Amino acid sequence: MKHIITLVLLLLIATAQLSAQYPPIPDNPQMDKAANVRMQKNTKEILIDLQSNDIHFIHKSVLHGWNLFIQYCKVYPDNHQIIRDVFLIRLSYEPVGFCENYKERFKTNFKKDDRFWKIYKQEVDFMDSMCDCVISQKDNNLIKTLIAIEAGDQKHKDADALKNDKSIQEEQKALDSMNLLKVERIIKFHGYPGRSLVGTEHENIAWTILLHADEKVIKKYIGLIKQEIKNRNLHPSAYAYMYDRLAILQDKPQRFGTQSQLDEQTNEMKIYKCEDPDKVNYYRYSSCMPGLKEFPKSDLFDNEQVREGTGK
Repeated sequence: MKHIITLVLLLLIATAQLSAQYPPIPDNPQMDKAANVRMQKNTKEILIDLQSNDIHFIHKSVLHGWNLFIQYCKVYPDNHQIIRDVFLIRLSYEPVGFCENYKERFKTNFKKDDRFWKIYKQEVDFMDSMCDCVISQKDNNLIKTLIAIEAGDQKHKDADALKNDKSIQEEQKALDSMNLLKVERIIKFHGYPGRSLVGTEHENIAWTILLHADEKVIKKYIGLIKQEIKNRNLHPSAYAYMYDRLAILQDKPQRFGTQSQLDEQTNEMKIYKCEDPDKVNYYRYSSCMPGLKEFPKSDLFDNEQVREGTGK
């Protein structure tokens, strides 16, 4: 994987300034004037976002990066270089997530009989080979190990017997201890098993084991999780959950509103007290999570719990 990342970084150096030099999206004769204006405006906004440090990598590499790539692919009639340049910039920024997205969605955006395939066959072959190379660097043995760890972690988690059966509780406790030992060994020998090693589908497995451990373990690894996010190797919400979990274990208010519990009297899920109710959604958005619905501030301070919401 290091060789691929090095190649991608070299490509990034060669094309780093291209996002500011893209020619404007031309008018599409099959769209009316208003639609063309909207498309050009959206593309301009995407380009501005891509050059900003304020927007998080998850949006740059997947959402905005993909939208930019598709827009240029569809509207430029014969510009082979622009297609390759856009692809290389997105690939350089976060290769694994972008390539997984590319391989999954590209053929649904461009049908085999589309003109695009005929004009850009060379570019399509190039992009396929690059992403095949990136994805092939995943460690399949490590993926199998993580899948087995995940199965053990979830063996009794949803079983009603876990609440009342002491033997099952002891079995799950033993599984949790063994899983934590396995994850710590993996981190010791491989580093954190994030998307560069196991892809986006499995990047959270080791994190889940660490998250459900005790305060000592979370304090030990929370810095690593934060660094892996900076390295674009883990989703930003991972740190938010771990930060809040540690705060609760230390009997402190949480920041991101991720920790909740079931109110047995009302049978509703409620979140724990937050340190700054006015900034909860700001913190959540900064970690690429949806916001919580508005809630009465008095509930946060008087009852120390509020009803959990979803949406923005």
